[in-house]
Amino acid sequence: MFSSKFMNKRNGFLISLIGTVQYLILLMLSMYFYAGGNYLDTNSPKYDFFLNYISDLSRTVSLSNNSNVLSSIIYMIGSIILALSLMIFMFYFTRMHNNIFSQISIFFGVICCGALLVGAFIFWDIFGYIHIIFANIFNISGLLAILFLAITIFKNDNYPNFYGFLLLILFILGIMYSFTFFILPQNFSFEVYYFQVVSQKIVHFFFIITFLIQELGAFKLTNSQ
Repeated sequence: MFSSKFMNKRNGFLISLIGTVQYLILLMLSMYFYAGGNYLDTNSPKYDFFLNYISDLSRTVSLSNNSNVLSSIIYMIGSIILALSLMIFMFYFTRMHNNIFSQISIFFGVICCGALLVGAFIFWDIFGYIHIIFANIFNISGLLAILFLAITIFKNDNYPNFYGFLLLILFILGIMYSFTFFILPQNFSFEVYYFQVVSQKIVHFFFIITFLIQELGAFKLTNSQ
């Protein structure tokens, strides 16, 4: 009885918003406690924002060959929270719109969040290729979910198009980032490596900011109804 009264759209969006903020905090903490090293400099004493991939945080042993258990556990917890938060948002967003495009978006959203949830337990240095597989599933299904979320918004005359355009920008950035792995030369060089790491950070943080805005916007719009 309590749960049915408590878990309404307003509280659902609020919980999702809080969860995404928690992920951002835990991501920063995981970076802070990272045991050091990157592909260009294994002796680096800390996480380098411009030279370390986000996946490096999921290593139990860092690239400097030091124990990275604390950082990897923090990142794992953050990823679990993010997956659940996005799932809650998708569920209540679908109930808010309830059309064919929102149904398609939640279908891909479930796959995306499921991949993120399972991937949280797949440490990069232990299950390398499996980690990549789930990362690709997350990226591909996430892009499709974002696209159909944007279409859902544009199809709703009562929902501000601003949120749809923000999702479209994220979708385009995600596509461009994905294509860098096919367009850029395969030989390992500082320029290619640096570009991939920085572009990953841009897309990832834009993704987090976009969904913070989506969650906050949905929460405000629900309050105004």
